[in-house]
Amino acid sequence: MFSTHPLLSKIDKSMVGVPVLAQKLVSIQANIISKSLPEIERKINDKLATNMAELNRLPQHLRSVAEALTAFMRILSSFKKSIKKILVRGEFDEYPEEKEMHCTAKFVEMLDQYSNELHSKNFDEKRILSIVWNYIERIVMEVLMHHCENYPTLQSSTRRAAQNLIVKKKNESVEWVKEIIGMEKQTDYTCNPGYLATYNKLMGQQQTFMEIIYNPGKVSVVSLKGLGEIDVGHLRKHLGLVQQAFDMKMRVIAYWKIVLMRLVDSMALHIMFTIQKMINKDMEEEIVQELMAPRGDGIERMHDESPLVSEKRNRLKKSVKLLKESKEVVSNIMDKDFISW
Repeated sequence: MFSTHPLLSKIDKSMVGVPVLAQKLVSIQANIISKSLPEIERKINDKLATNMAELNRLPQHLRSVAEALTAFMRILSSFKKSIKKILVRGEFDEYPEEKEMHCTAKFVEMLDQYSNELHSKNFDEKRILSIVWNYIERIVMEVLMHHCENYPTLQSSTRRAAQNLIVKKKNESVEWVKEIIGMEKQTDYTCNPGYLATYNKLMGQQQTFMEIIYNPGKVSVVSLKGLGEIDVGHLRKHLGLVQQAFDMKMRVIAYWKIVLMRLVDSMALHIMFTIQKMINKDMEEEIVQELMAPRGDGIERMHDESPLVSEKRNRLKKSVKLLKESKEVVSNIMDKDFISW
């Protein structure tokens, strides 16, 4: 057609024909591919880096007792570090979205509840301790299981050890509270200057109180700070003892305020001290004893890799191998001279 058509025949022969068209299409295609290859290579590299990182995060496939013991000590160390941050220092950066892990706020809330119950004289030390230690147990278990998640065979032993230890600590706390309350019942002593300040303030009401007592014509209801409104009419029959009774009552009120503060402060100090001791020493000993007990085969069973972990490891290895091969192919293509195509 290009040779017979009166107009098309005038076109330069080097610009027409199937071979020329084919060469042009190849050139266009090569140009498009050459522009796309860098992006393809970038995506391959990103995916390869992601898979490599995920593969490296998988637990080491343990092949000996020594490797298992090393892995266990590493898990225990990381657990202690995390639980100390959460329970002792009140840091929650590892669980920023979980309010349950905001331990400082939780402890303050529970101690406030304890204080309110003490002031209302309607408290049960076992109940409040159960609330505190149940909360501690939930936190310990969640963090411990998280650090052992790659070794399911280790979870049962560590969970059992932690639960046993927390039961012991809870019982120790109950006995401690009984001792504290017993001491308060046996001895009334304080060096807190707040006692005298409160006592003197309360005694400042004595003159008004006695005026009502000695004046039968006045109403018998009096409002006293620390007691509220009370009817004192019956006290007029015991005028010789009223001043002494008033003094004793004000001393009791002032001292009871100190006792309540002391009980709450002591509870807070006891809980925090017990937690620190549990984390620094007792927890590690309890877990090791559980693992080394006749029935405790957690260390040996760490050799048995979880089927899920094994499957994931194999899948990632295959993916990494394929991506590396693809990367090499793309690199070779990019090194060629597309213009020659």
